[in-house]
Amino acid sequence: MIGFGICVGSAERFERLCLPGILQCGDAGSPVFKRFSQPSIAVAYNSILVEARQESLDALVLLHDDVRLSDNLLAETLGRLLRNPTVGVVGAVGASNVSSLAWWKGKCEGHVQDTFRTNTFSTGDHEVDTVDGLFMALSPWCVQSISFDESFPGFHGYDGDYCRQVREHGKTVCVTDVGLFHHTRAAYASFDASWYRANLLWQRKWRHPQMSSLDALAWNIRYWSVRPKAALARGAGRLRSHLRRTGSQAIVTRNRESES
Repeated sequence: MIGFGICVGSAERFERLCLPGILQCGDAGSPVFKRFSQPSIAVAYNSILVEARQESLDALVLLHDDVRLSDNLLAETLGRLLRNPTVGVVGAVGASNVSSLAWWKGKCEGHVQDTFRTNTFSTGDHEVDTVDGLFMALSPWCVQSISFDESFPGFHGYDGDYCRQVREHGKTVCVTDVGLFHHTRAAYASFDASWYRANLLWQRKWRHPQMSSLDALAWNIRYWSVRPKAALARGAGRLRSHLRRTGSQAIVTRNRESES
């Protein structure tokens, strides 16, 4: 039996996109572990792992809430791969020869269609260093034995770090053909300051060469330019919400004043 775990950012998006695919592709009675309002994906997934360890699962599929599965052979595919005790994680897309969280700069394997394009690097089964966290199927051994590193804050780095942990334990990570559509709102390269922070943490933890002084300068410029822009955007959003709430009342008040 396959279980599914989702860190839900939007209940509406989950119900509209993710849940129908789970119901289509899961086993009868597949447990669905949902977590809402979480400080990070790592925290959410560790909570899911605690619950999943009480079940007899053949695989735990961790999905983004904007992924729609369409693969009626999912259980068969994962069963074929995870019956091999050396396989720890199965993904839809990933890469080998990676030295940062930017896996797409490595030797890419797998394929996935998203809002922006169809990313077709290869078909079939391929061993990789890491997979993208939009779809991660964990073996029963991984569910029981390896947790996510909660020092990775927010929503970056958890996937690359988990795959590296799995490989450090002597297990393999691979990609295979999975039918899905990723309704993403940002392309791979649309990372923000939090992505850079997670990448630095990952490189330090696994002792990869860190970014050059020039790259670090560029990162700091981007980081400090993003912060005031983000604050300004939040302020503008609050103002728009306030105007929407009070606008109709203001019109009523003006009309009453004109009538008097």
